Amino acid sequence: MPTDALLADLSPSAVDDLVQAAHAANAESLVNAGVNVDIASQNARAAVADRATYSGGRPGPEQFAAVFGVEEAGKQFETFKGEAGNFGADLLAAKGNRKKFVNAFYQAGKSAGLTDTQARLMAAQAAHESGSGKHAPGFNYFGIKAGKSWKGETQRLWTHEEINGRSVRVKQVFRKYATPDEGIRDRIAFMQRRFGKANDATDIDSALAELQHGKFGAYATDSNYAGKLRPYLKELR
Repeated sequence: MPTDALLADLSPSAVDDLVQAAHAANAESLVNAGVNVDIASQNARAAVADRATYSGGRPGPEQFAAVFGVEEAGKQFETFKGEAGNFGADLLAAKGNRKKFVNAFYQAGKSAGLTDTQARLMAAQAAHESGSGKHAPGFNYFGIKAGKSWKGETQRLWTHEEINGRSVRVKQVFRKYATPDEGIRDRIAFMQRRFGKANDATDIDSALAELQHGKFGAYATDSNYAGKLRPYLKELR
């Protein structure tokens, strides 16, 4: 029987009971989706922090949409996929191995929607700045400092700066992230905001040049920064 005909035969109170039951079922579905998404996200984040492979539940995009709404769901689902994937395990396996590490970051960049040039630049910087993953406190693989505008977590670390042609060891305040994925997303936003020309370059040589290494306001004070990135670029498959 068509729904309209069925409802026409019911009393107003019976219709109200059906509507309330439908609302209750929908509310329960939303609660379950929220619980599933929250637990899965927390477990995936913990797996990344422990550099382990995630093996928990995997809520689908429809559950993320029920919790976050259509517009925000895509971003949240992509973040979850990155954290629930094998990226953490790949980094653990590649730690200290330049070829494996730079290629792991290159693939992460491509998965994040970067162009080939952008992904190559990010991978080379991650490998150089972190010693192929051996030195990346707070998942800051890119050596991004925490300026006055930064509202997130920070950490004070030793680093080297080139001053008057000499490498000087100093302590600086750097950004700190909860996961590698968070660090990647912030680095992408940082490049778009601070180094637009390097970010939009269509070839790697132009991208390296636009970092303006060795100059005031450059990505790095090291005047040979580009030269130090090139060996990592040669390792990319």
